[in-house]
Amino acid sequence: MTGKGKKRTIANELPSSPRLADTPEETADWVECWTLTNKDGNTSFAELWSAMDLSSSADAYTESDTFDYAEIEGAANEGLFQEDAHLYEAAAEATFAEISDRISACGMTQYPFTVTAERVTANTDATKSVYAFLLLLSKYGPDAGPRKSEGAKLFEDVCAHALTTFLGGGVGHAEAQVFGFPRRVSCNGFADALDTLCCRLGEGQGSKERPTTQDQKDGKLDVVGWKNFADGRKGKLIIFGQCATGGNWRDKRSELIETYQWCTQWMLDRPYVFPMRSFFVPHRVADKDWLVTCAAGGLLFDRCRLASFDTDLPKATADELAAWTKYVMEQNRGG
Repeated sequence: MTGKGKKRTIANELPSSPRLADTPEETADWVECWTLTNKDGNTSFAELWSAMDLSSSADAYTESDTFDYAEIEGAANEGLFQEDAHLYEAAAEATFAEISDRISACGMTQYPFTVTAERVTANTDATKSVYAFLLLLSKYGPDAGPRKSEGAKLFEDVCAHALTTFLGGGVGHAEAQVFGFPRRVSCNGFADALDTLCCRLGEGQGSKERPTTQDQKDGKLDVVGWKNFADGRKGKLIIFGQCATGGNWRDKRSELIETYQWCTQWMLDRPYVFPMRSFFVPHRVADKDWLVTCAAGGLLFDRCRLASFDTDLPKATADELAAWTKYVMEQNRGG
């Protein structure tokens, strides 16, 4: 906060604060991000209530207005803006209910916070959590990390590992490959990457030469997972996946065309069983968006589903993920 009497524009302060009109998913994200990045490492029910009250009390100001932030905060704390206190309490309760749902969805061991009826506290090993990485990625974007660390490509690695685990892992004869461009594996362009994929799949026979093949990057295909049979024969479960990290993820749900079209367009021969589609986001997808996202993008892996399956990451990936998370936490440290 600024010192008493010092002016600050409302546009620079309030977007990071929860508002009464926010959804429980948005407010829960705020609680988790604030818990990770503030020095105390925790957020109480009362602090959430106060933050929403303070934010809402300044809603009458326009972006061009300036005001004494200390005076507004003091007035809020004195209860001058709490005529509708029950609304703030209901919003805070809905937020904590959403947080409880997240624990159930991703599993207590994968959720990097300890939650009581009164507060949320970051665990000591939160920087190593896949969930924390996904949360900060959804909040601050893929470019928020260290200069040489690519958040978007790291997200694809996380998605590929989760997909492999979902399909049964090594014990279940499951494999996955990151296909998205730019690639972190040594493939010379789209055709080479597709040839490598077909070889590993044992299906498709390789890339089909088309007038646009040399200009193609990834055909909107980011990750591929499959489950083999012990007999090694064709006709297996294959999953094509698209990843979307930005706030415009809803616009990308249907960018990956139907898999029979994709395979017909780019492969020399069709897989015996056409792949199914899937959609990966680091966001917590609300119930109101769930049906349309599944219908448009296929099998949905949101933040909680990814966290639940991203156990035992390869050490190199886990180390890079922890470094990215720690850096973003430190860059956005407050309170």
